[in-house]
Amino acid sequence: MRGKICALLSADDLRKFGAKVNTALCVIELLVGLNQPLTLKNEVYFDQAILSPSKLGKYTTAFVLFKSNNCKDFEAFAEAVHEIVDFYRTSGEYNYLLKVVTATSETLAVFLETCNVFGFSSTHVVLSKQFEDKSLVTSNDASNVISLFQTRGS
Repeated sequence: MRGKICALLSADDLRKFGAKVNTALCVIELLVGLNQPLTLKNEVYFDQAILSPSKLGKYTTAFVLFKSNNCKDFEAFAEAVHEIVDFYRTSGEYNYLLKVVTATSETLAVFLETCNVFGFSSTHVVLSKQFEDKSLVTSNDASNVISLFQTRGS
């Protein structure tokens, strides 16, 4: 998403953006994904770095629907393990939707075995990624962001 926002902004806009928040480093951090919290209208944005799983040796991604027999214990487990990168409480037959990232399909199987004590699951392994983190920002939205910084710096 950050790349798409920056692609919509001209170099001049990026310089103005950096000046408005009082540092050019902030723009660099936004472009590379190594960023510090940025506050606009009392809301925090860009508060985490984006890491490539493959650069960390993680090549298998799966979405897991999970039905827990003990939600509190499973939530504590999910928070403690590194394999679960996204964790959603859902309605319907299953209590949770997990995004799990592991090194191989074998390590995924081992991880799923450790989950069995909390309930049962249905696993959907990602074969290919069509797109991820699709931007919600349109050209109009990018212009509005620039306007926010221009009015705040005046």
